[in-house]
Amino acid sequence: MANDVSVKPTPIQRNELDVAMELTQFHFKRFGVDNAEHMKQIFTEYYSLVQYLELIRFNEIDKLKEFLPEDIRKALE
Repeated sequence: MANDVSVKPTPIQRNELDVAMELTQFHFKRFGVDNAEHMKQIFTEYYSLVQYLELIRFNEIDKLKEFLPEDIRKALE
C-alpha cells in the first residue's frame, strides 16, 4: 500500500446564489447599506439579475450583449 495519497483539486463551483451574494457584498463595500430593507432590495435585484442571465444565456445570447459597455459591444459586431 502506498504511503503517498494524491488528490486532484476540483474547481470551485459557484451557483446563482453565490454570485448574487458576492455582488451584494461588493455593492455594500462600495456604496454602503442604509438598513435591512435596503439590504433585501439590493440582494433581490442582484439575485433576479443573475437568474435572468442564467435563463437567457443559451437561448438568447444576443440579449446578454445588452449588458456590455457600448465599446465592447461594437467590437463584437
